[in-house]
Amino acid sequence: MELRLLATDAGSPLAQGVSTHLGTPLTPVRHKRCSDGEYVPQILENIRDTHTVLVCPTCPPTDHNLMDALILGDAVVRAAPARFTMVFPYWGYNRQDRKDKPRVPLTAKLASDMVSMLCPNNVLLFDVHSEATLGYFARSVKVDHLYSSAVSVERLRALVQEPFVVAGADKSAGPRSAYYARLLGQDRYVLFDKIRDTDGKVITSHSKVIGDVAGCDVILVDDLIDTGGTVNLAASTALAAGARNVYLFATHGVLSGKAIENLGAGQIHKVIVTDSIYHDPATLHPKIEVLSIAGFLAEAIRRIHQGKSLSELIP
Repeated sequence: MELRLLATDAGSPLAQGVSTHLGTPLTPVRHKRCSDGEYVPQILENIRDTHTVLVCPTCPPTDHNLMDALILGDAVVRAAPARFTMVFPYWGYNRQDRKDKPRVPLTAKLASDMVSMLCPNNVLLFDVHSEATLGYFARSVKVDHLYSSAVSVERLRALVQEPFVVAGADKSAGPRSAYYARLLGQDRYVLFDKIRDTDGKVITSHSKVIGDVAGCDVILVDDLIDTGGTVNLAASTALAAGARNVYLFATHGVLSGKAIENLGAGQIHKVIVTDSIYHDPATLHPKIEVLSIAGFLAEAIRRIHQGKSLSELIP
């Protein structure tokens, strides 16, 4: 079965790299925007009876890019491929994964339901915020989930000097911190604790480190960086507790608002993200480094196409 590769506007930069690694050219799509803002894409080549893969990150503006993915996905379905795979390098709305207050939406479930309505054969996700939401898709959809540790661990190992310690920017980051500590050969990790006021704002004077960082390089690990406030606070707390240097790896560089400015002015020595979300290199601060996941995603797509296991891609 022929493999065809498509991308939304948001997914095009990453899909170009995936295309190079796969040796499969991108199928051309006309991305028409009407004067009222409506999106009317057209796939410009026949994809009938192929295995069609759509790369469609739902990064900011999240509602815009989610609708683009759904609309172009509908065009794919109506073009009658034999098999359809949707690849979400970044899966937006995933932090809205629980109904923890009265009269609030469960948007992670809603987004999964909308994708499930397209009836893709496979959905490939990459380092989601809440793994429990993998079960939000319809049972007919085969969902695979991969981790950025496959591309980040060797870079992190080369970056720091012994002694070093892996850290989570808040208490909820325990499982991720433990996972990276194991991959990096460490038998411990530390966490940072913060207190919020009634409006949800962090009280900076109450930040503290749970564990010992004195004399160590600290590697903060997280699934995403949004505004950068939490990680900057963790870095200053670590340095105040005697840490040598603080490094940060986060899979998804959301970098909303003044995040790039905040990270540039903060005390984190080096910030590493992947290209799951595209940013113009000219807009990034020199301390921000981008790792490409194009080759990794290409191998995952190749394995899905050939019916092979993805387990070997998980460290």
